[in-house]
Amino acid sequence: MSSFTLEGYKVLELIGEGAFSKVYLVKDRKLGNYYAAKQLQDKCENLDDTTFDSEVKLIKTVPSHPNLVNIVGLVHANNCLTLIMDLMDMSLYNLMERRHSALSESRARRILLQIVCGLEHLHRNGVFHRDIKPENILIKHVHGLHGKEIVRLGDFGTLERIDAPKPYTPYIATRWYRAPECLLTDGYYGPKMDIWALGCSFYEMVTREPLFPGRGEEHMLELIHDLLGTPSESLLKKFKKNPELTNFKKRLPQDFRHLLPTLSAGGIAVMKKMIAYHPNQRISASDLLNHMYFSDLTNLSRRKKLSTFSQSVQSLNVGAKRKESTKNFSFARKVNLRSRDPSVWSGDSGVSGATFHRLSIEDQTKRKRNLERMWGMTDGPEKRHLSRQICHIPRVAKHELQ
Repeated sequence: MSSFTLEGYKVLELIGEGAFSKVYLVKDRKLGNYYAAKQLQDKCENLDDTTFDSEVKLIKTVPSHPNLVNIVGLVHANNCLTLIMDLMDMSLYNLMERRHSALSESRARRILLQIVCGLEHLHRNGVFHRDIKPENILIKHVHGLHGKEIVRLGDFGTLERIDAPKPYTPYIATRWYRAPECLLTDGYYGPKMDIWALGCSFYEMVTREPLFPGRGEEHMLELIHDLLGTPSESLLKKFKKNPELTNFKKRLPQDFRHLLPTLSAGGIAVMKKMIAYHPNQRISASDLLNHMYFSDLTNLSRRKKLSTFSQSVQSLNVGAKRKESTKNFSFARKVNLRSRDPSVWSGDSGVSGATFHRLSIEDQTKRKRNLERMWGMTDGPEKRHLSRQICHIPRVAKHELQ
């Protein structure tokens, strides 16, 4: 039994411990609610001294948000400050460690969107996190719904104001998630470092492997250059460089499709935008939130604007005559068709009530490449032309399949 006591709460057990704090599971004696109580190790004379702590600063500057761990109260006793916070089930790191395989892209995308929502809220309110990683992404399962979870950013001990004078603290963030500007400069970075770390975390979700597991700063840069290529001299000049890190072996950029062969074109496009070398080239949290990759999740009305053939889909009775609803899908997927030539059919075939929409392997490859090009384009004639090409799918009448 812990000797830690907290007025108004029953301390149940120690559930976490770090260099600067201990976290306990506690129960509100009056209401019966369960919370996480984070006891800070630094001494605090009174509540007026709490302005030094970044997590308390969050309460004062940033409104609450459903994708940020909420600090519901402060308790000061025995020269120690304890934060009473939302109780979550586990971290994203714990979730992936317990699994034998990576997360599906659909689940990873839902988790990513919630993190982006919380991060955009922080940035919009003038602060950035500075230590985004799977351990600081917290999850609460929705009971009764498998694979559904509420995701919240936590651990705001490294929080900093965007408008604070630079340089910031030179060594910040966990090494594997440190952006190039954190590695190449002595504290000249900004909120885009959060986006880089988020890209690294997204990669881990869909592969269960770290993207840049560097042993040190130089090794980190080697791994980054192995993927993105060695930056040009003109690009390096945009950084306030650490003079010790200037000579790099020439490397060519790799194709993200080889790195993530099972990820969709939209997923690869988002990864590229999050893992851009220079922060000026990296996508912002607000633009990421509005990216087409999340459009069906962020705007329910878009689900009604389906293509003509998918709107007509009600059900299929193929093989064993098992009906499969396609109401909420833009394409009917994974349909088992008895084709005379199996090589021309795949899970990417669209289906309508009167005709099957057939894509050959070559057409699928072309369509995927056009999609990847289209994701990064601004609206214009070329994008609209590509969109028309993508939407055109050869048709074959049902009777031809008999």
